[in-house]
Amino acid sequence: MAAGSAASGVTPQQMVAREFAEIYQPVNVAAVNMIQDTATLEPLATEYNKIAEALEDYLDMAKLRLKLRKGLPQKKLSILCAMYGDWEYTKKFNTKWFVKVDAVEFWIARLKYLRERIKEEQKVSMQKMAPSAFVTLNTRIAQSVGANSLMSHSENAWRVKTAPAPFEVVWKNLSMTMPIKSGRLYLL
Repeated sequence: MAAGSAASGVTPQQMVAREFAEIYQPVNVAAVNMIQDTATLEPLATEYNKIAEALEDYLDMAKLRLKLRKGLPQKKLSILCAMYGDWEYTKKFNTKWFVKVDAVEFWIARLKYLRERIKEEQKVSMQKMAPSAFVTLNTRIAQSVGANSLMSHSENAWRVKTAPAPFEVVWKNLSMTMPIKSGRLYLL
């Protein structure tokens, strides 16, 4: 069903909306929100936040030391150039080994680079959908029937549940397919 819909040019969101409209009537389906696959975006955002926090901590310490009229030593970092791949900043060192660099200069350059990469990955992730969606139904009856009925003969094809509380949602897990989730449970 999904492969045929994809071949006919129907988006995943349209396919899910059509499927729910067929079962629960179009008047009962308020919204279909597909979950975007942000697996490649999350590590970039994590690194960006970590570096931004380190820079902010250093600047706070520098501000305090200057306020107390104390000297401010230049902070140096040892970086492994091979860890940063083809990033222009590390290419200038002509090595793949450790290099000592000015921390503030490195952090600012890395933040600029990550900001650009995050913008690129956001565009890509807008096109990739995770195998999960939030469907909002207009009536409590439709919601109850949907949560307690089997949408397909294969239990792994469509799984419908009531919406979890916002603090219960583990966003990284929404992009996992059922075989991956089952494999993780098996390993535990």
